[in-house]
Amino acid sequence: MIKCGLLLMLLSALHLRLSAHDGGKLRFVENNNQWNGEVLFKADLTGGHIYFSKGAVQYSYYSTADLETVHEIRHKDYLAAYNAVINCYAYNVKFINANSNPKVTGENKMSYYENYFLGNDPKKWAGHVSVYEGLIYHNLYNGIDMRAYSVGNSYKYDLLVKPRADISMLKLKYDGIDPVILPNGNLQMNIGFNKIEEAAPYTYQIINGKKTEVKSRYVLNEQGEIGFAFPDGYNHAFELIIDPVLVFATYSASTATTYGFSATYDLAGSLYAGGECFGIGWVGTPGAFQLTYGGGVDAGINKYNPLGTGVIYATYYGGSSQDLPNNLVVNANFELAMTGSTASINLPVTPGCYDNTLGGNSDAYVVRFNAAGSALLGATYIGGSSADAQNTNTLSPNYGDWARGEIFYDQNDDILVEGSTQSSDFPVSAAAYQGTYGGGTQDGCFFKLNSTCTNLLFSTFIGGSAEDAAFSIAKSSVGNWVLCGGTKSTNFPVSPGAITPNAAGDVDAFVVIFNNAGSGLVSSTYIGTPEFDHAFKVQVDPNDTIYVCGQTEGPSFPVSPGVYTNANSTIFIQKLSPALDFMALSTRIGQASSLVPTAFLKDNCGHVYFSGFQA
Repeated sequence: MIKCGLLLMLLSALHLRLSAHDGGKLRFVENNNQWNGEVLFKADLTGGHIYFSKGAVQYSYYSTADLETVHEIRHKDYLAAYNAVINCYAYNVKFINANSNPKVTGENKMSYYENYFLGNDPKKWAGHVSVYEGLIYHNLYNGIDMRAYSVGNSYKYDLLVKPRADISMLKLKYDGIDPVILPNGNLQMNIGFNKIEEAAPYTYQIINGKKTEVKSRYVLNEQGEIGFAFPDGYNHAFELIIDPVLVFATYSASTATTYGFSATYDLAGSLYAGGECFGIGWVGTPGAFQLTYGGGVDAGINKYNPLGTGVIYATYYGGSSQDLPNNLVVNANFELAMTGSTASINLPVTPGCYDNTLGGNSDAYVVRFNAAGSALLGATYIGGSSADAQNTNTLSPNYGDWARGEIFYDQNDDILVEGSTQSSDFPVSAAAYQGTYGGGTQDGCFFKLNSTCTNLLFSTFIGGSAEDAAFSIAKSSVGNWVLCGGTKSTNFPVSPGAITPNAAGDVDAFVVIFNNAGSGLVSSTYIGTPEFDHAFKVQVDPNDTIYVCGQTEGPSFPVSPGVYTNANSTIFIQKLSPALDFMALSTRIGQASSLVPTAFLKDNCGHVYFSGFQA
């Protein structure tokens, strides 16, 4: 629920790259121990990355076509995506006979910063990592500097040859690939799934305030080293600037390597957006290699200013496998909490956390960041011996539904999470309402952790003997917890006097109310017709009236007289009594084809907000 007049922007489909926030330009991120020690800076390219070390520059590319294929596979079956392969290639450009210890500094520091929580070794976590518009190698060769930067989203480097410096010393050795000089003077590298080119060098001098072009070209010697030739010579009394441009001949203009999952806001109006990041680490051996999907997919978060014109911070979180940011929430102290699923055995967790090991194919995780996103206030696994925090696609088959679940801040910054589990041994508390697994492929689950994620305050299953999924959570004025989701169970627990006491179809929506301790069921009801019905989001107003939003497929879903409605549309919104014994209003909105809910809010002025995407 939101206050009247607060503008909230929810991103239902996020396409971002965490190192390029400003007009698509490349950004150069300093290494504060989050990467291999040889790396000084990193820049993200279209379909790849550049790593800068003292003696070399490494180019690491992945097939964007493979990445899109994996993305499409996940629309149909997210588990099948684990078997897909992303082809990659890396090569080094070494500075032959260069000075062994050039000074490398960032240029034009940006106003935002990045944070990295990758792996379970705190020594490799990094906060407040500086980001620059470019960088400079000072005295790479005697009298020769190199400046790296970008124009638009194209990578450029300038070789700055000081007066009377010996340009013949500068030799570039391409390790892991054989460059070819094309008839047009460009330098081409074939990486199998793409061809990369460096444009023929443009060389000039500033003499008496006038820019004078100098004829130049690449030369390739017998040792396979690239140098520069100047057929007409140049004036050695003035600085010489050589500036090739890296050209991506067959890539699209998109630089997106992140798919959106969740968004939230804080009381200052800042926006937080979370997605899955396909990052490639520093490669030890140049040449072709492959990444299986599920390796190195991390959660990534951007915090934007209230106007959406700039980034305040960007942070990564994850281990060596797949880590997804299912849901985000921020408290009054601007501390972000996140939950999702992880398949990583080395997820970053905090000392004394409730559970520091992966229990099954995937576990749920809960993490809480400080206000700057630069430190962890709590982080833990929670799960059983099977898959947790990942829904099957048989109950709710929409793209993205396998990553549903919700997180909520309570008093004292305790953290509540609603999700789904396939583990019959998912941890439950002694006084749990439902202490045993109900049956079927999966149950819903509902648990509460203290603010530092060191103590499980309560935990319970939610479900009957068939498949059940829990999607959303809200809190009433008396401290009860209102949850919703979907079920195939004909014996899902319902209370006397429920609006719909019995299952009506193969899949029905449900709304349940638990007491504050998660130990008792206050009331519960199905919401269903003979067709498919599934609840996605729930809200509670100050009078404890319940608003629920979901998806329906059949013509028989009820519509109240006099409400706004779209005939045969796929989204339902209902207003229910606090005791779930009376339906006050019901409508359908959207269109006849499949529209999928992503966000739903109720404000104090009686307005309802909905967001979704076309499946």
